[in-house]
Amino acid sequence: MQLRFRFNLEKTVQTIAYILERVGTTDKVKLTKLLYLADRSHFISNGYPITGDDQYAMKKGPVPSLTLDALDGDYAGAAEQLFPFIHVDDFRISLKKSPGISLLSATERQTLDATIQSHGHKDKWKLVNETHLLPEYVQTYIEGTSTRIPYERIASLCGDPSRFRNNRTVISVEAAAHLDCPYPSGAEL
Repeated sequence: MQLRFRFNLEKTVQTIAYILERVGTTDKVKLTKLLYLADRSHFISNGYPITGDDQYAMKKGPVPSLTLDALDGDYAGAAEQLFPFIHVDDFRISLKKSPGISLLSATERQTLDATIQSHGHKDKWKLVNETHLLPEYVQTYIEGTSTRIPYERIASLCGDPSRFRNNRTVISVEAAAHLDCPYPSGAEL
């Protein structure tokens, strides 16, 4: 069974806006790389990604797939939840107005700030080249395909060894609250 987290479009919109407020209008490729790097970093440090998105290895590097679908207008709810705040003009993404940051925790904002500090000034192609070198991408990408990058792979290759034992990702109680689970919270199994 692979780790799956709950994708939260409203939180993703706040995350995109947070990035755009700091880097300005940017290219869709660069934005998706910054989102990937922030989700990856937060997962490695805290056990769950900020957006809850599924990450995919694609030709231009790792991509948060549901976020890309939303930016392309191919995700249910994008018209109501994303486009009132974010303007998409082909490949350019800009902020119309802030949706606030009520869904972003202090650690999530710190991760976003660190990601922007480290990578926000970089050209999109530099980010593409750098993300092509990430070990989880190297082990996942198959030419001409879009392949899901398992969070277990990120944990085993990049994180604290205590977070990956017996070929399984160790999940904290906090991280478990973000998992896409078919059972209601507190259910007896």
